[in-house]
Amino acid sequence: MGYADWQANLTLNYKYENWLSYWRTRFVNDVSLYTDKDLALNANPSSNMQYDDYFISDVALGYQFDSGITLKFGIDNLFDKDLPYGSTGTSAGSAAYDNIGRFYYTSLNYSF
Repeated sequence: MGYADWQANLTLNYKYENWLSYWRTRFVNDVSLYTDKDLALNANPSSNMQYDDYFISDVALGYQFDSGITLKFGIDNLFDKDLPYGSTGTSAGSAAYDNIGRFYYTSLNYSF
């Protein structure tokens, strides 16, 4: 499996008074499933030649209390984007993909 030529992250943070929020989108460019060496050995390995472009978005909303405690709720993989067909998200070439699916979380932090 090849590697994406382009990967990017876009993060937007917003804070108003004690409220905070963010939106993050991760992008992975289309990826060839076969290296040049693989194709030289077998010119027609499969009709599925590449993984398409992949976008995944995360969102969070939090509140920062005057006591130094911050409570935050978030959703990773907001739109529950599936892995590209045939990928596990665990090998070296596919580790850039989210293999968990939509994920909800809560965090509690204390700053002093």
